[in-house]
This record gives sequence, structure tokens and C-alpha cells, in this order.
Amino acid sequence: MKDDDSAFLPLPYYISGFLGILLIWALSGPIVTEEMLYVLQRSGLDSSPLHLYFAQHLNFIILLLLELFFILRAERKRLRDFLFNEPPLFLRRFFLGGGIWLLSLVLYIGTQNITTPGQIIPYSGEGSHLIMILLALVLTPIQIFSEEILFRSFFFRGFRGTRVNRHIVSLISGTAFCAAHAANLEMGIGNSPFPVILYYFLSGFLFMELTYSWGGIAVTSGAHFINNFFIAVIVNYQNSSIFSIPFFHSGEQNIYLDLLILIVTCAVLLIMAENRKPSHSIDIA
Repeated sequence: MKDDDSAFLPLPYYISGFLGILLIWALSGPIVTEEMLYVLQRSGLDSSPLHLYFAQHLNFIILLLLELFFILRAERKRLRDFLFNEPPLFLRRFFLGGGIWLLSLVLYIGTQNITTPGQIIPYSGEGSHLIMILLALVLTPIQIFSEEILFRSFFFRGFRGTRVNRHIVSLISGTAFCAAHAANLEMGIGNSPFPVILYYFLSGFLFMELTYSWGGIAVTSGAHFINNFFIAVIVNYQNSSIFSIPFFHSGEQNIYLDLLILIVTCAVLLIMAENRKPSHSIDIA
């Protein structure tokens, strides 16, 4: 399908939609999560990582529902048409982003083992790994697509056809993404929150650059999915915002190594985008 700017709404629609969704999500998400935690506490289940993992992902279920309402009412599209304009192309790029990101995580864990022996240890807590895997397979896509739509698709679609420089859009997207993660437990890593703030900002900025370079959120969705699924199921770490039952547990993260891996991996994906064959199609409508 050819790239058609007429399929996109004017910028004010996306700005008002973004701000409206963000406001309602900020007000309703914590209330629903707290109510669920209260129910779990009354049931004696509040300390279970599985139940906490589910409770914290209620936020993203609400977010995705709000986005779905915007897509159906304002965009007047089905969610499938909004996300997957060309399913085979989307899936190939999704797996490309996920594969490159998985390789970077494996290199990260290997480097961590070499530089700090004994840092990665088997998880000693209780719980079912199988249930954790199944739960993560269901909830991780909800989380990552809700964030990719809000912090990438809205900006990609909204500023399409305007004269605003793409790097300015990436700066705005990165700032919004960073602000949304300001309350994460990772902010307590190290003596200063600045490196963690920089990490979240660069994540948002570089993922927006990848969205422009690849013509949609396919690659960033794959990378985002593998990152969060890997943390939830394979190796989680101290001060992680994600409650889970992983196979292994790591000590405190090396934020500077995180930054290096982020920059190098995104640079590889950006170079691959520049060197791919020209295409007149887009993989997210």
C-alpha cells in the first residue's frame, strides 16, 4: 500500500487525543491498580510476584482501552488496520527488532558475568516459571503496544505532513517517555538519578528515530517486547519496576553499560534502516 497522508488526522486531533488519554490514564490507572492491590491484600496474595505483576499491568490494559477508543472514534479504524497495514512486513520487522535486541541482552549478560562474576544467580523465590511465562506472553504485548502507540504512533502520525523536523519530534517524544517513567524504582539506582533519566530519555528519543527510519513501530515494538519479556522471565534485577518470577536474578544494574548497549543497538538498527532497499509502503497506518 502506498504512503497516503490523507489517511492521517490533522495534528490537533493527535495532540488532544494524546493529552486526553494521558490525563485519564494518570487519574484512573493508579486507582484501579490500588484497588486490585487492596483485593489481593485482603486475599493474602499481595506478596506474590505473579499477582503483583498482573496488578501493575492493569495500568496498561486501561491505557490500551483508551487508545482503542480514540482509534475507533477519531481515526475510525479497526485496531488491526491501525497497527498492521501490511502484516507480513510488520512481523518481519518486529522479529528483526526483537532479534537484534535479544542479541544485545545476551551480550550484556555475558559482559556482566565476565566483569562481575557471581552477579547472575538462579532465582531463589517461590512461584511457577510456567505461569510467569504464560502471563508475560499475554501482558507484555499489551504493555509494549500501549506505550508504542502513545509515545511513538501518536507523534509519528500527528506530525506527518508538517514541517516540524523529525529530530525535534524525537526530542518531544523522548521527554514525554522519560516523564512517564519518572516514578519507576530504577530512579534509585546509583547515587544520582541523572543517568537513569538519561537512559529513559534516550530510549524514547532513539525509538522515535527508529520509528521514522523504519516507517512505523514494528522494529521498536519487537525490541520493546524482547526487553520487557526478557526482564520478566529470564533475568530480572535489583530495584526493577517489573515484579516477576525469572529464571535468574541479577544484582544492581550497571546503568552506564545499559546506556552503551542502548546506543549501540539503536545505532545498528538505524544503520540497517538506512541501508535497506527503498520501499514506498508503510507498516503502520
